[in-house]
Amino acid sequence: MHMELSVVVDRPLAEVVAWASDFPFHLPRLGGGTLSLRQTSPGPPDLGSTLVSRLAILGLELQISGSITEWDWPHGAVFSFSGAGIRSGSVRVTMEATPEGTKLTRSVDLEPKRAYRLLWWIAWPFMKRRSEAGNRRLKRLLEARATEPGES
Repeated sequence: MHMELSVVVDRPLAEVVAWASDFPFHLPRLGGGTLSLRQTSPGPPDLGSTLVSRLAILGLELQISGSITEWDWPHGAVFSFSGAGIRSGSVRVTMEATPEGTKLTRSVDLEPKRAYRLLWWIAWPFMKRRSEAGNRRLKRLLEARATEPGES
């Protein structure tokens, strides 16, 4: 299963990177089904850092865990995970400057365990809609910061 979503935020790359760098705090605020995200290894996020996430999918609370398997910050990173009926999965985040602002792209790849395939095929369209709504929320949050007093 594959999903790729992009959003262009009318903010400079450095500002979007700064916001995204605190992903354990900000990701649950986007409302894409992530209830919490916690780094379980010491130090700042980097290659090999481990994370645990609680997700709400179709009314079920699930937990996935994994590690950062690629780290090219501020350009992007890959989080590989398993759990919650998932044999393997990954989320790739990339950011790039464009003439319109900063393009943030998330690619999600997921291979469900055999016993959970039907559940994931049912849940996938809901997850995609929630992720699209999360992109719209991210755009509103970051672009609204530009209009706050004292901001340029």
